[in-house]
Amino acid sequence: FLTFENSYREEARLKRELTDWGAQIARGMGEKTPSCADRYELEGIREHFSALKRIYPPLRALRFIDLDGEGAPLLRICSESRDKNARPLSRPLPEELRTAATRAAREREAGVVMPYGPRRGKGIAVFAPLGHGRYSGMEAALLLDLDPSLVSERIWKAARLPLAAVAAICLLAIFGGAFLRGAFRSGGPARGGGKAEALIASLAFGSIAFAFYFSYLNQSAAQSDLIFYRIAERRANQMARLLNNSCEIKLETLASFISTGDLAREKEFAAFTRLLGDDPLVKGWEWVSAVRGSDLADFEAKVRSEGRPGFTPWEKDGSGGRTAVGERENYYIVTYVSPVEKGEGAMGFDMGSDPVRRRVIEKSIASGRTLATDPVTLVQDSGEEKGFLILKPVFRQGAGIKGFVIARLALSDLLAYSEAMSRDDGAGVSIAEIYLARGGDQAELLACSAAGHECKREGGGRQSEGSYLFPLSVFGKTFIVAVHRGGSFNAVYPPDRGFGILISGFFLVYAVYSLVSALAARGEALEELVEERTAALREREGALKEAQEIARLGSWVLDVPSGVLTWSDQVYRLFGLPFGYPQTYAAFLEAVHPDDREGLDAAYSSSVAEGLEKYEYEHRVINRETGEILYLHE
Repeated sequence: FLTFENSYREEARLKRELTDWGAQIARGMGEKTPSCADRYELEGIREHFSALKRIYPPLRALRFIDLDGEGAPLLRICSESRDKNARPLSRPLPEELRTAATRAAREREAGVVMPYGPRRGKGIAVFAPLGHGRYSGMEAALLLDLDPSLVSERIWKAARLPLAAVAAICLLAIFGGAFLRGAFRSGGPARGGGKAEALIASLAFGSIAFAFYFSYLNQSAAQSDLIFYRIAERRANQMARLLNNSCEIKLETLASFISTGDLAREKEFAAFTRLLGDDPLVKGWEWVSAVRGSDLADFEAKVRSEGRPGFTPWEKDGSGGRTAVGERENYYIVTYVSPVEKGEGAMGFDMGSDPVRRRVIEKSIASGRTLATDPVTLVQDSGEEKGFLILKPVFRQGAGIKGFVIARLALSDLLAYSEAMSRDDGAGVSIAEIYLARGGDQAELLACSAAGHECKREGGGRQSEGSYLFPLSVFGKTFIVAVHRGGSFNAVYPPDRGFGILISGFFLVYAVYSLVSALAARGEALEELVEERTAALREREGALKEAQEIARLGSWVLDVPSGVLTWSDQVYRLFGLPFGYPQTYAAFLEAVHPDDREGLDAAYSSSVAEGLEKYEYEHRVINRETGEILYLHE
């Protein structure tokens, strides 16, 4: 029963975990449903899938589900063609998956289809709705295909403890039975030997009690993990919302402000960014102007005339110092910063001179998307702190690129913010590490909270004890957020240690030992009494035989209904029959003298017919062995 219950509970727990996991992955892929027409987005999906494989090794494939005009779910297959107008291929889902897929896409309810029935061995299918926030009306779903061995591994993990208890009981039964049989064969257990039976029974019940105890501990740990996961999920979602609100929405607002005029002045830019409010993530805002090489002198003169007389475009030289920009076709020059006192050092920097920044600039212009750079050293900050630049392109009406609005992010600020939230709610759960997925098996540690946690700089970005990893796909990058369970978590949410079950188990084992010992003692006393009376009976039987031999007496008993006759050993001697000769009434009459048979038979038969308690009759018998005629009194 415990094996079945644990297996059922573990399967239900696995379904819940996979449902939550699928929903979290779908949310981590962003608000919009991925499109097959955007090759940049497809590249991001491939990178995201590599990160997911790193975190969840059982994951085999990631697919997208759309609903056709009749509401039937279709598996979307993106074409590898470079043609933007190439339509994605699609094919129907297997019948056993359609209900869960439709529910995820239309009713926005995540679900799991296990590898049973027609899907035996085909893999676990996890469905989760795609698109949220402003795009929550999209009827599309995410399909995650997982290795079916995950089910057997989890069920075996749940069942192995009860099965071990059953195996222990079987071994006790086998070896205990062999021990007891050996004791009986050697003449029966000595006085007090019932302790062995009591010990065997106690060990059997102890195995069952420990199986229940450790199963309860596993359930308690699973409940604690669920609480931790919910809080960790909330922390990761808060980070996603912060990134979205701080960068996507505010950058879009700032871009709209820039695009309304020919070019906002520095004071107007500073005033508008102050309206965006303080932000725990964004260290500053920038406007980067896109300048043609032929227009560089005019651009420099214009900025100087607006209140920056010393403004000069610059780039870094080989030693990290400043030097005048070289000749290029296009420049991307930091024109305005806010707040000025924290970002003035970046004024005039040509972002196009840095290969890391230039790559994301060109990609952002080509795709029109808001993108993040790889980790860079922020030129306006002291030291070597790594940060990110989030770029949103601003285009001229019907013309080329006008420039970029940029948010400067330092992820260490995010960790500090998460740590402060953890202190506020006392849960002891905070974001401890942030990694950047590099594709394949690589993950770069970007930020680490060292308070009570040792970060993994090598081989990080994998699931480990006391941490949950959440992949987030934002701004063309896949971040892996590691949420850590601090030491205060167990103080706030103490797990149930199951001491009540353990103590009850000890009392049960003691009660079984006492009961079996008492029953065994009574059995031993009864065995001793039987042995004593059997010995006395044998002694009396021997005396009776000896008396019969001396007095030449014999006895017999006839069971009338069955006709079974039993006589004593002395009868064999009187009749001269060999021991073991069939004891029958006919054999008895055959030994009687022929002249006395009829009279004896009539006397016996009449006594039976009349129900007489006794009868007496004298007759002769002929001893078959000696031929001697004996006179007997019946």
